[in-house]
Amino acid sequence: SSGHADSWLGEKDMVLGVFYNGVAKAYPLRVISWHEVVNDNCEGENVLVTFYALTHSAQAYKGTGSGVSAMVFNNNTLFYDNATRSLWGQLTGQAVSGERGGDFLEKVPVVYTSWKEWTLMHPETIVLSTANSDEIDYSKTAYQEYDNTIELPFPTSFNNKRLPLKSRVIGLEVDGKYKAYPFSMLKNSNGTVEDFFNGMKVRIHFNEETGGFVTTDEEGKLLPVVVAYWYAWHAYHTDTKIYGFLPDRSPLAFLEEE
Repeated sequence: SSGHADSWLGEKDMVLGVFYNGVAKAYPLRVISWHEVVNDNCEGENVLVTFYALTHSAQAYKGTGSGVSAMVFNNNTLFYDNATRSLWGQLTGQAVSGERGGDFLEKVPVVYTSWKEWTLMHPETIVLSTANSDEIDYSKTAYQEYDNTIELPFPTSFNNKRLPLKSRVIGLEVDGKYKAYPFSMLKNSNGTVEDFFNGMKVRIHFNEETGGFVTTDEEGKLLPVVVAYWYAWHAYHTDTKIYGFLPDRSPLAFLEEE
């Protein structure tokens, strides 16, 4: 319960929040980052919640039981499904090999936010327990030191330096078109950014202090976006647009200063 979690979760601890089938659940980064894949159930429907620290990417999918394969592609972990042993990309939800090769899992919206913000939205939330292992130090996220370096642990197919490789972005897909919203461009938003992309009005409520955000459409419905390092988002979406950048690749903020 949220009351019990207050004893070990701080207000600024980041969580992945899922509200699905009327049930609110929180997955603290410093717990899920060590396990990468959590097989859960919301009112009878299987939900797969994933977080991979090396690409800082969070995604949730409708899906069956899965496990971590210990293999990576473009620095992003691959998980397998128990039914067919097909391998799936954590960031994209696409099967890269096996019987399901080429298939996509259906995404479930995830809110990347602080524990304080999530409990304000959903005071009745359930929280992922720390009772999964007696040997893991849940006081910090997995690979926490890696967050503060510029190195990439493995090679990637595409490196695009329009943004710092390990800057964080919100990645959005609308009908096969892709757009990245850099945290650096959202920080001066006074809380809310509105954008119109590929026929959809997008609202991003961004908390500059924590880096947490909620992304919705015009009617307030949560959109299935991903938070990730820029290099990871671009490796899988090489034709992505970038919010705040003109087609000539110049940041709007730089042009305004001139």
